[in-house]
Amino acid sequence: MLGGAWLSLKIRAKMREGLHQNQTLNMSANYLALLIPLYIVAFLILVGIFQWLWNITMPQVFNLRMIRYWQAFRLLIIAGFLFGNSHLPSFNFKF
Repeated sequence: MLGGAWLSLKIRAKMREGLHQNQTLNMSANYLALLIPLYIVAFLILVGIFQWLWNITMPQVFNLRMIRYWQAFRLLIIAGFLFGNSHLPSFNFKF
C-alpha cells in the first residue's frame, strides 16, 4: 500500500512539472507574439532614418538622386544580404 501512495505522489509531481513546462511554452509564445511586431516596427523606422540620411547626404556629396521610402527599404534588404551575418558555419583552419 505504501508503494502505491508513493507512486501516486510521483505521478502528481510529474503532472505539475508538465503544467509548469506548458506555462513556460505559453509565456515564450506570448513573448514572441510581442517581439516579432516590435522588430518589424523597428525595421520600418530604421528604413525611414536611412532614407532621411541618404536624402540629406548623397545628393550633395555624390550628386545622386533622392530616394523614396520603398527604395530605401530595398537597399537595406540588399545590404543585409551582402554585409549581414549569414549564420553559416565558418571553417577556421589553423596551420
